[in-house]
Amino acid sequence: PTQSPTASPTQSPTASPTQSPTASPTQSPTASPTQSPTATPTAAPTPTPTVPCFNKDALVVMADGTSKAVHALRRGDLVSVDPHKLHIHAKVLSLVEAPLGVNGGGAMTDVCELAPGFLINPTHPLLLNGTRWIRPHWEFACDIKMHFPSLFNIILEEGPHHTVNIQGFAVATLVKYPVGVPMIDRPYKMEQYRIVEQSPKFATGHVVIDTQKFLKVKMDWQLANPIAAAKDSHQVSSLPPVSSVHSSHMEL
Repeated sequence: PTQSPTASPTQSPTASPTQSPTASPTQSPTASPTQSPTATPTAAPTPTPTVPCFNKDALVVMADGTSKAVHALRRGDLVSVDPHKLHIHAKVLSLVEAPLGVNGGGAMTDVCELAPGFLINPTHPLLLNGTRWIRPHWEFACDIKMHFPSLFNIILEEGPHHTVNIQGFAVATLVKYPVGVPMIDRPYKMEQYRIVEQSPKFATGHVVIDTQKFLKVKMDWQLANPIAAAKDSHQVSSLPPVSSVHSSHMEL
């Protein structure tokens, strides 16, 4: 018998598995972060100083209780220095007149009217109730603009007083040694005082200053001391103990 040949089983070819191609992952492009531009901080501009004075017709209270206009004061006149201390008096050494505008032609100026006929620069220091130094624009309306040919200040004899009584307000005067007194104790004020004292007219009791030269002294100090200048402009100051106050008067 012949066996029918048995075919060797043939395995169906098995294809080598082909992996589906995997694309190399492509990261979505990330933009380089761009920082929003930062402006270089700019310091606030230093305000141009003004002449801290008062009008010539303001009435100064004299030692005897009468009144006299600022421009009528004479060297040696005895004046009241504080409405809360009427027993304290001081002698006038000199008026200080600050011409305004180009060639002394006058200028429009912001002022506060603290009493009828008493006009004062908004920054001129006042001593309230004998305890607090302020600038008028902190607590009073200063919305008047007027034309003035000049404004005035006063120098009194040296002593523990640093104000003059004008219509019931203790108004800062120009001081030679304002050590320890808030708003008056600034190096530039002593330099300003020297400008007045060195004038040949000082002995006559009426000095007309070079206003621009006078203000430049303050401007130079403000630029060199911006933090102190800002504090000086915005903070209310209390009066230190009398023992820490050295002679004299102030401001311009």
